[in-house]
Amino acid sequence: MLNLTSGRAAAALVTIGLIAVPVAAQETIRVPQDFGTIQAAVDAAVDGDTIQISKGEYPEYVVISGFTDLTVIGKGKPVLLGLDVADGEENPAGGLFLFDCSNVLVKGLVARDTVDANGFTVSSCSDVTLQLCRVEQPVSDDAIGIFSSTDVILDRCRVEGTPGIPGGEPIGGINISSSTGVSVLKAKIEDVSDGGIHVASSGDVLIQKCRLQRIGDDGIHGSSGGTGGLITVDRCNLKDIGNDGIETSGSMTDLHVIKTRIQLTGDDGVNASGRAATLEKVSVTGAAGAAFKFLPIAGPIDGVGIDGPILVTNCRAAKVGDDGLNVDANGAVIENLRLKQVAEDGVRVTDCVGVSITKVRMSKVDGKGMRIFGVGDSDFIDFRMAKPDDGVFVDFASSGNLFQDWKITAPDGDGFDLDGPSNTFVDNTVNKAGGYGFSVITGGNTFTGNKAKSSGLADLQDTAGKGANTYSGNDFGTTDGP
Repeated sequence: MLNLTSGRAAAALVTIGLIAVPVAAQETIRVPQDFGTIQAAVDAAVDGDTIQISKGEYPEYVVISGFTDLTVIGKGKPVLLGLDVADGEENPAGGLFLFDCSNVLVKGLVARDTVDANGFTVSSCSDVTLQLCRVEQPVSDDAIGIFSSTDVILDRCRVEGTPGIPGGEPIGGINISSSTGVSVLKAKIEDVSDGGIHVASSGDVLIQKCRLQRIGDDGIHGSSGGTGGLITVDRCNLKDIGNDGIETSGSMTDLHVIKTRIQLTGDDGVNASGRAATLEKVSVTGAAGAAFKFLPIAGPIDGVGIDGPILVTNCRAAKVGDDGLNVDANGAVIENLRLKQVAEDGVRVTDCVGVSITKVRMSKVDGKGMRIFGVGDSDFIDFRMAKPDDGVFVDFASSGNLFQDWKITAPDGDGFDLDGPSNTFVDNTVNKAGGYGFSVITGGNTFTGNKAKSSGLADLQDTAGKGANTYSGNDFGTTDGP
């Protein structure tokens, strides 16, 4: 029994009362058991709640706005139909819209037949995860849209368009715009008529272990914008792509592609224009255009120069409809490149300086093994090629370049067709050229330790004039010229 003065007793009772008041518990709201619609459950929820949705079809467009802590879980893959039933009327709609939220998990939902809106939209949000969600047969717009958001994860989500990629309004897979810190992990995107993944004005985007098939436009496309940043494509597979496998357009998007396979593209395998790009262990098979293309945009955008550092290591391509490698970027570094069955030139380099290309192996090249225009102060070392049209063509505007340790076997025309001045050739070998082993038109070149034999016309043709070029320690069986 308490023996307190009335004041102390009152204080004690207040304290006891405060202790006894329970803290509001996080609740699980069930649909349809507690609420007949998902939207009604959302409207009744508070921060910290979980909304659990049972298997079934829900003809509603769900809007989730202003939450700072919410979990939405689908059990048995409940379907949000692209049809909003309100006031007794059916209206075409999207699936689920997240706006101005943070720390939200949405798991296990399906959006089907969505119209005029995304299957799933994340706008002006942070720390949002869409996990094991799916968009099936969207009728219009993109399947998933991420807009003006930060730290968003798409984990094992799927987009299943209509097989055959029908005509009509373009339908895209995932659209990421004006966002940062977005990760697309193990996504599967199939049968969409527009692009697979489009990244616009966004930075720090990771696309990892994703599979894209039967895409009507580019597989992955990054475009310019004010925020800039990096797109990383890691261990992805892209197959049957209508345009480029991976493309960046514009000066504000850097690209890093790692251990990625690209098959059957309507145009280029990788086309990174106007900005920095790094490719490591990337393979391209069946590109109708070039396998790897790095060209400048038409001019500077937003004060950013058109050239970006290019690094390509341990990459390969086969069955290419255009050039194997087409590069116009100062300071580009390419090493350990494998090319096979190339319809045009194996390597084309244009209008740049300070390029380094080493350890190139190519076979079955219908055009030139290498063609260079307006290139200066660059190194081309350790090339091996068999049966190209010509081994290498150097135009009159290319000078100050080093060609070392080339082995060219049975070119249809010349091994080296040289129209550029002041280049250096060291320890190169040409066997069984259909034309000339070395055909030299201009002066100022230096030849040291080179060898040609069994050429159809002559092992060396020099029409530049006596003393115009310098020769030392070479082995040419037959010569034509001074």
